[in-house]
Amino acid sequence: MILLFLILSQAPSFTLKDLDNNEVVLDSLLKKGPVVLEFWATWCKYCIKQLNSFKELNEKFENVTFVGINEDGPRTQRKVPLVVKSWEWEFLILYDDNQKILKLFQVQALPHTFIIGKNREILYQHIGYRKKDEEQIAKKLLSILKEDKLQETELEEPEKSD
Repeated sequence: MILLFLILSQAPSFTLKDLDNNEVVLDSLLKKGPVVLEFWATWCKYCIKQLNSFKELNEKFENVTFVGINEDGPRTQRKVPLVVKSWEWEFLILYDDNQKILKLFQVQALPHTFIIGKNREILYQHIGYRKKDEEQIAKKLLSILKEDKLQETELEEPEKSD
């Protein structure tokens, strides 16, 4: 049997609800800058470790939005607010009811991290958790922000005439 996996180059647009039942749209988040998406569940110990590593990154990168997309089912979803509060996560947590977004992003395992650029391009993705992931994600974010700043500067500079 041959398995084919499509590699997404652009993130699908989506709208999900946060812990307070407010609708959140990916395109709105991208207006601020890159978005880091983490697909996770309360029962996944490596997901918890990965999201904990985002606490420091969230403080360091003010132009980046960190988002945890929760994949718990109906029986365990009620634990999500308690887990978020107990770990003191200050970033956005969204519910993916029926795993619709998980399927759109072709997520096969948790945790699964994506960095989405301003035009919804997928600039980075990683499955699983390793202690060095935080460092790798930070380097990638620095690179993206530097590139975005260069592009902004090029657009702002008037052409010089000879």
